Amino acid sequence: MGRPPIRDRFRQERLHLAALIDHALKIGQRGDGTQKQYWQPWTEVEFAGKVHTGPSTISDWRDSENPSRPGNIIPLLKSFYGDIPAYAEAKAAMLKAWKRAAGIDSDDPPDPREIKTFNEVAEVVQLMVNQPTPDNQGNLIVPYTLRLRCDEHREIEIKVDGAPVTVAMDIGVTKPVFKVRSDDWQPVQDTIFRKKKHPHTAPGPCQDSVFLIEQRDGGGRVVGEPLEDEPHVVMEKTGIGDCAEIILSVVVPRDGFSVSLCDGAPPSATQQDVIDAILAEAIPRDQENPGRLEVASAVVKPNADKSRP
Repeated sequence: MGRPPIRDRFRQERLHLAALIDHALKIGQRGDGTQKQYWQPWTEVEFAGKVHTGPSTISDWRDSENPSRPGNIIPLLKSFYGDIPAYAEAKAAMLKAWKRAAGIDSDDPPDPREIKTFNEVAEVVQLMVNQPTPDNQGNLIVPYTLRLRCDEHREIEIKVDGAPVTVAMDIGVTKPVFKVRSDDWQPVQDTIFRKKKHPHTAPGPCQDSVFLIEQRDGGGRVVGEPLEDEPHVVMEKTGIGDCAEIILSVVVPRDGFSVSLCDGAPPSATQQDVIDAILAEAIPRDQENPGRLEVASAVVKPNADKSRP
């Protein structure tokens, strides 16, 4: 009997995390040294500005029925608790709840510095975004470069029966999802994220996303530049505003990684469990679905001077 979907398996854990976030917002929890008698409840707009995201994202994090899990908990911990000793216990509880909401089971929450990007595990996707430029219709042209590869002979130190072991692996992706999101912008109809057909894409699992289905190497991994003839995405205003960040990212479901040992032998059941543990590290998750890991992302902000990786 197979495991239930990640989103179902960890729903109770996500609900617990959402309740902690909701409570901290309601009481106006602050880690900047402001005394409690002066606390005011956080509005979603105010807190969104504090952690550099959109109000709808804050609403999703605190949702009481089907919340999403923040991809990075550090901005929340800093905003709510800072480094104030009196809040250390609550801070540790929220960090632990965040880990449990992704199935990362540890009684000893790691230091926040242990949170890592997927590139620290394996370099399988290179995504770069240049600063947007306006066109004559008031839209934004967002140039990007997207390359995928198999990271060969990647040495990863793991523990088997409590003993450290270094394993050499080839790691690539077979089900990459390329997506774009913003609170103030959306892709125009004539883009691959909407109605435009492309031989290397298929409709994605969430809004404004596509599966990358070509080009593939001999191991079935998506490699190369499948969208080299689509070097930019055109974004239009949604009517809400025009200053929110535009985020391009590549996310991959847990079964979308191709991992093979360099000696050519297929992973045993035990080794596969270890691989699952590697993928369950404190790596940012997709906001729409914590079952997908974020392997690359790039952010630009309209009217800003520079892009931010």
